[in-house]
Order: sequence, then structure tokens, then C-alpha cells
Amino acid sequence: GLGWGADETLPRHRAVKPPQEWRRPSAGSLDRLRVAVEMGQVTDIEGWVDDIITAQPESQEFAQIVRDAVRRLDFKAIRRLLEQ
Repeated sequence: GLGWGADETLPRHRAVKPPQEWRRPSAGSLDRLRVAVEMGQVTDIEGWVDDIITAQPESQEFAQIVRDAVRRLDFKAIRRLLEQ
């Protein structure tokens, strides 16, 4: 008698600009993200995303990609973003 359904509280997708239009966050904030990724600190990465969206809204696409990756525990994807 189990029923499976979608979580309707989360948006199905977010509108994100193409990569060539992303604005990277400041170098100092990227250093903070780099440390959190190397330590595997999921909650710190999520906090970083929230802080970037608030403090540097022009970088929200970049932050959203990081949020999506950390929800999948895809640290490799975040490292690739940091290397670009």
C-alpha cells in the first residue's frame, strides 16, 4: 500500500543562464568554498550558497549550480567549477 509521488514543495527546475553569462563570485568567497569542498562540509557549502545569493546576487547562477551539485554530493562537479 505504499504510494510514490513527487515532492511538490521543490521546484522542478530553475531558470539558469548559460555558463558564458555566469558571473563568478569574488576570489575570497571562492576560497571559502574551496576549503568547504576539500573538507567535505555539505552544510558549509550550502551556507556558502545562501551567502552568495544574498551578498552577490549577480553570481546566483554559479551558486545555484553549486547547490545542485552538493545536493547530489557531486564534489567533482564543484571542483571543476572552481578550476574554471
